[in-house]
Amino acid sequence: MSKMRNNPRIIVTVSDNGVNCKGVYIDSKDNVNSFNRQFNYEYQAFEVLDTMKYENDCEFSIQINRINWKG
Repeated sequence: MSKMRNNPRIIVTVSDNGVNCKGVYIDSKDNVNSFNRQFNYEYQAFEVLDTMKYENDCEFSIQINRINWKG
């Protein structure tokens, strides 16, 4: 089993320039998929991730990194 399958994770990097989400997830059919998207705002990123996790039954953890973040 690959490391990705054992630890599906999407890293959310929040900066003054926007939000970048990058990583892997396991979908409802047990396939490992990559994920790489840019968002303007943090809430947009989490709306997509919440939909993936709770409505589409995808499996992944979330790691949040804040770079030069002013809130």
